Amino acid sequence: MTACHTLFPSSFLWQNRMSPLLPRLRALITTAALLVSGASAAQTLNFDVTAEITNSTCQIAAGDEDRDIELPHVDLSRFVTPGTAIGHREFTLSLINCAPTLSQVGLNFTGTADADSDMHFANAGTAAGIAMQLASTADNRIIGLDGTSSSRIMPINNGNASLDLRASYWRSPRAISAGSLSSQAVFEITYP
Repeated sequence: MTACHTLFPSSFLWQNRMSPLLPRLRALITTAALLVSGASAAQTLNFDVTAEITNSTCQIAAGDEDRDIELPHVDLSRFVTPGTAIGHREFTLSLINCAPTLSQVGLNFTGTADADSDMHFANAGTAAGIAMQLASTADNRIIGLDGTSSSRIMPINNGNASLDLRASYWRSPRAISAGSLSSQAVFEITYP
């Protein structure tokens, strides 16, 4: 009996010692429950962000987008040697209003290559054995369609860039005949 008696009073004492703490413990449990229920009722906030990312570009000067270059009339007898270029016409391609972040711009030329030379543009006109040669005048380099000579880099000065070009008749190794020359060169602006 003594053993039971000893256990009962210590259990009774524990309950008695805890009884002043019970209201505080209940308050803590209630607060914790409110915090947990508040966390599960979190609100969400949705927002949209819109922006536009653009490339820094230049504008093609008026008149240079779709331009016809007329070569001078030449006599068939002037085409003496195959591989020669005659009947030149110089002109300039101009770019304006280039973005201030640009220091240079590239031009890449495309078109249909002549059957005898990928360095010359094919003639869709009636003259046989004649193609069009295009060259940059500053360095006198031919602009070909061979994949290595079809591009030019132009420096930008005060927001503008220009490339001086020369178009010419070119005699191929084939037999020639009088007629018209009609060739098309297309340029694409690149931003290196």
